[in-house]
Amino acid sequence: MAQAATPKCLKGCCLSTIITILLIVVFIGVAVAVVLNMTPDKLGIADISMSFLNGKTLRDYGLADVKIKEAFKLLKEIMNPDEDAIVTNRYDESSDGASARDNTANSSVVKQDGSYDYASIVSEKVVYDKAYLKSYNDTTLAYMFDSMISSAETGIEAEGDPDSTGVKFLRELSANVNEVTIKEADGGYTLRIVASISLAPLKQDFEEALKSANIPQSLVKLPDRIYIVSYGTVTADAEGKLVATPVDIRINDVENAVADVLFAVLAENASEAAGESDSEAVDKNNINGEILDAFAEIINNLGRIGVATTDENGEVVAGSERYGAEGLKAHGLTVITYTADEGTAE
Repeated sequence: MAQAATPKCLKGCCLSTIITILLIVVFIGVAVAVVLNMTPDKLGIADISMSFLNGKTLRDYGLADVKIKEAFKLLKEIMNPDEDAIVTNRYDESSDGASARDNTANSSVVKQDGSYDYASIVSEKVVYDKAYLKSYNDTTLAYMFDSMISSAETGIEAEGDPDSTGVKFLRELSANVNEVTIKEADGGYTLRIVASISLAPLKQDFEEALKSANIPQSLVKLPDRIYIVSYGTVTADAEGKLVATPVDIRINDVENAVADVLFAVLAENASEAAGESDSEAVDKNNINGEILDAFAEIINNLGRIGVATTDENGEVVAGSERYGAEGLKAHGLTVITYTADEGTAE
């Protein structure tokens, strides 16, 4: 069940990295605002080592050829996220919470005290007394994914599950999952996951960093949240296993150089945490892959993607199972649940 190892979760550096990248852009803009059509390279500052950038240069971060006016534009995009434009398929905590509980009632997710341990789905198959066909809306999956991110830390760390890297990554960022959207496109299905990061804990550190770099604090303010938007395609194999392929990942759902730099640094830190050399450094698609793999693993622990005939009790009629992409649909999917024997099988 375990997949090939991906870079391990970041250890304490993710949020400080955001400060660093924002400082880069602010520095470019403040230092040479009077020459808006020039670049750090043309101005001769692209290769200057800067202490508040940990001794690195603007060229190291891929910003040597970014025009100053573009730096201001990119900064505005990063600092002013349009939440309504980014989060387009919100889950409803009341209705989707009820749907999640209904689908997982009488399963191993329910603890002895009657509470629902969604975090266990990250590393364990959900088992039932019999095989059922369960239908999940993508908004319900978003609600469950968010619950797992916010409550999974102790369980995942204790289990040491190699397939929980994406969950650890999001948890390291103190992220919330705001959206999961499954859409039909070109005969297949696309997946969009939106996770947001609260920047409230960073504000004091960011102001201190601005001060140390002699940048006026009134020039720029952190937004309350920024958004990581992950894009991929999904299908299901003949055994009913969901397979996700990364396509793109963005900050605030916009393509810009600052977002690419941020992901480059996150990927670099992830590579270092994994003990990889520079030649093996990962790119932003590896981060995207971690998030999509985490989602796929969660779905695969809910059951096998597919369709089946059911009786009046919702139980699957033996022999009617059809595993694969037929169980995917616009804004949802169906799974055939595991029984106790399957849940304990290797």
